[in-house]
Amino acid sequence: MKKKSSEDTEIKRPAHRPQEMEGGKRRNIYIDDASWEIAQKLGNGKASEGIRIALQMAASK
Repeated sequence: MKKKSSEDTEIKRPAHRPQEMEGGKRRNIYIDDASWEIAQKLGNGKASEGIRIALQMAASK
């Protein structure tokens, strides 16, 4: 019988689930449709990434 390697027991993340980041935490926000579309465009289809980009842009002003 073949011994299991660490790769065999590794838990795979679903493809749709975003990468985890240090200090990251799931949060719910209330946002209008137009702002959501802008966030998705900024983040190349990923609204959370677009929101982070927008916050970085605002903080650098």
